[in-house]
Amino acid sequence: MLVLHFITKTELGGAQSNLLDLLGARDEGLRHIVCGGSEGWLLDEARKKGIECYVLPELLRRINPLQDFRCLLGFRALVKSLQPNLVHAHTAKAGVVARIVCGTLRIPCVYSPHGWAFSPRSGRLLRALAAIVEFALAPLTSVAICASAEEKRIAKKFLVGRICRCEVILHGCPDRIANESRINGDALQAVMIARFAPPKEQEFVLSAFAGIAGDYRLLFVGEGPKMADAMKRCGELGMTDRVTFCGSRTDIPEILSESAMLVHASGYEAFGLSVLEAMRAALPVVATNTGALPEVIADGITGILSEHGDTQQFRSAVETLLLDSELRARMGRAGRERYLQEFTVEAMQEKTLRVYKSLIVAGS
Repeated sequence: MLVLHFITKTELGGAQSNLLDLLGARDEGLRHIVCGGSEGWLLDEARKKGIECYVLPELLRRINPLQDFRCLLGFRALVKSLQPNLVHAHTAKAGVVARIVCGTLRIPCVYSPHGWAFSPRSGRLLRALAAIVEFALAPLTSVAICASAEEKRIAKKFLVGRICRCEVILHGCPDRIANESRINGDALQAVMIARFAPPKEQEFVLSAFAGIAGDYRLLFVGEGPKMADAMKRCGELGMTDRVTFCGSRTDIPEILSESAMLVHASGYEAFGLSVLEAMRAALPVVATNTGALPEVIADGITGILSEHGDTQQFRSAVETLLLDSELRARMGRAGRERYLQEFTVEAMQEKTLRVYKSLIVAGS
């Protein structure tokens, strides 16, 4: 079975990390190929696994009618040349191109939006446009893989989930703990791992931490267009001696091993991969109760959920964990147990392969 994966951006991010983990799936006769819009982290890592990779530079995230038409032709030529059993498209723009091409060639197309473009994270105009596009493409979607029940609910709300088959497959990540002795440690470092771009809310986190007394450090991992604004806000709040902006990093397990908790604030979250990585590392999580986060975090058991936009409630949750090492350890252990039960990469791979095989059998 040959599966061609198609994704717009190849820089380090949640969708890219999820796809890389999926490439580790093994089954008799299974072969993966990846095509992206540019060279980048994902293709570099895929090649290290021996995966054949292609670049289609006409695949751009922004709308460009001429380039988009060229992209359709280029991807169609690639699909005809490789003759995959199915195409798995990741993220919105790649999903549009792949479903149109697969529809004309009568090839099954699996689509993972990694957060619907018509979700609450988007502006009103974009949501309306995305809803129209996804509704039109739904008949060409063999299976839409939703990262959470919340994503499936939104798909049904906009009728997409009533036209095409939607399967909920929770994200997973490989098991890795950099320093297991930290599980019962007292390091007072909080970390947020996220891109500096909407719907992530690093400035909200800064405002919440500004009112916390005591000895702590706050670490931000990630880059993005809003990073300069967050750094400016940090200076305005007089927090530069307590806050570190690390930029993009690949040693996430090591960073988590040195931290007391993960904090995560977002206007909307399709899943929250960094939250899962924290649970894997036996770290408690303080997060806003948006999107799928309540599905991932067991409130009061593996972490603490805060009302979105409530700075005082978020601050109080952080203070509670900073002051109680036993609570941090208990929630951390519960989070790791939850990860092992529900969020392993093996479970994600197995369920995805089951979807692939069902389509191959149906088309044979």
